[in-house]
Amino acid sequence: MARHGKNPMLLTRRLAQPAPVTVITVVFLPELEGFWRDGLEVLRRCLGSLRSTTPQPFELVVMDNGSCAGVRTYLGELFENRDIDQLLLSRRNLGKVGAWNLLFAAAQGEIVSYVDSDIYFLPGWFEATQQVLDAYPEAGVVTAQAMSRDLRHYCGSTLRGAAADPSVECDEGPGLVPREYVEAHLTGLGESRESYEQRIPTRHDVRLCRGDRQAFAGSAHFQFSGRREALVELFPLASSRAMGDVNVLDEAIDDAGLWRLSTTGYYVHHMGNRVPDLEVELPWVQQELSTTARGPGRADADRSRKSLSRQFWDRLGLSERYRVRQLLKRLNRWSHELLYPD
Repeated sequence: MARHGKNPMLLTRRLAQPAPVTVITVVFLPELEGFWRDGLEVLRRCLGSLRSTTPQPFELVVMDNGSCAGVRTYLGELFENRDIDQLLLSRRNLGKVGAWNLLFAAAQGEIVSYVDSDIYFLPGWFEATQQVLDAYPEAGVVTAQAMSRDLRHYCGSTLRGAAADPSVECDEGPGLVPREYVEAHLTGLGESRESYEQRIPTRHDVRLCRGDRQAFAGSAHFQFSGRREALVELFPLASSRAMGDVNVLDEAIDDAGLWRLSTTGYYVHHMGNRVPDLEVELPWVQQELSTTARGPGRADADRSRKSLSRQFWDRLGLSERYRVRQLLKRLNRWSHELLYPD
């Protein structure tokens, strides 16, 4: 039968344009028991902290990499509520690099930020990242956490480029990254200080300075941002393992002559597979709040503490919407237990 009428889309004068920033993430929770028992709550805190700390409009693209039905249902609810802009589903695990190949092809923003789904965002992460990208146009990727690594075996193009650039000053030493940052990151990784020192026996921090903008040499795979025009040229990347091939990205960045950098502050925290106690793992956050709360008058200080306390809990990803949802769930459970006792 012939077509009748005109497609209504022909009358559409303007399509929605992509946001200037695209945030992409991969989710892999094959079950919600054992190793992954806290996985859904960790994911909630990741996405909640991202929403509450990102001032720039962004589109969120999520790829589920073979998770269980409960996780896919949760992601579907977020998509229906417009908390996720694009949702990609894979029946099988394509590996991290395989997921990157799809996600970076789907990202349309001028800035693309990748994040593992177990990362917690602190306020200022995007602003600090943007400052580094603006000050260092050579940057391929920027991680929003000060990196401390054995840089003699990494970041070849970064170190060579910085050394050859007269506009860049370099400070080098084993302890330029604050100790508390290193300890916090190791806690999230579940790694002891002894294991870290054995793994990186020749720690060598390199801090760059161009004008009044500083950055550390080095980046991480758990979170990084870059300009789309530079990143899309690096993909697709070859991979044969689920998690072990991520260094191919480092090699591609070095081969392209780009720099791998990180902020000088600690703006993203690796939660791992358990819900973190951020007051313990990030003690300087609570200390900043307590210091700021000290005002000239007791009443003003009390009000400030209440306001800052709420900010602190918001930093945990516990948004107002999330707290209301949790309360409603509890009320529903309690009423069910009253009406239908065992």
